[in-house]
Amino acid sequence: MGVHEEAGAAAMRNEECRKCHAGGCRHPGTSAQWRFRKRRVSRYTPRMTRFTVNNQPVAYKMDPRTPLLWALRDASNLTGTKYGCGTGDCGACTVDVDGTARLACQETIGALEGTFVTTIEGLSKDRSHPVQQALIAANVPQCGYCIPGVVMAAAVLLRGNRNPSEQEIADAIPNICRCGIYPRLTEAIQNAARIARGDVAAPAGQDAPVAPHAEP
Repeated sequence: MGVHEEAGAAAMRNEECRKCHAGGCRHPGTSAQWRFRKRRVSRYTPRMTRFTVNNQPVAYKMDPRTPLLWALRDASNLTGTKYGCGTGDCGACTVDVDGTARLACQETIGALEGTFVTTIEGLSKDRSHPVQQALIAANVPQCGYCIPGVVMAAAVLLRGNRNPSEQEIADAIPNICRCGIYPRLTEAIQNAARIARGDVAAPAGQDAPVAPHAEP
């Protein structure tokens, strides 16, 4: 088929397309088909999701369905929030959202528009939070992987309850620790409550890291 014959055939197909439903032509090789495909592809346009992370305003140009965990780790490089299970069972990704402990793997950024999020990096710049001080003093951290989530859950608990019982601690911090820190953890959080209330002085030498190095 020559060039003119091809052009003529294309014109005939386009003429047929005028009889099709508006914008829905599927005839091969027609401009109407391209318009149809283009409209389908451009139906989703990423939008900016805005909220505050560690007292800094952020805007994520990501799918609103993106889990908060991956926005923090991949877009903001806040790798202290750990990926443990992805199902909301282990607590390694716990963060503070408007004063409540939330699992970052279960929260979408679109649902958090306008909120205030605090991660382990934003809890205290010098690791002087009572929970951090008490855990270090009691040698609670082992591998360190679960500790950021534990610290954030405990910090939220103590903000609303300065004298938690063992049962209240267990209920508020169901985080899984494969190293088995549970007995020392309960005692350390009760000690953190005493520090927060001012009943005891903070342990000396709290410039040490919260936990030993753990892989991001």
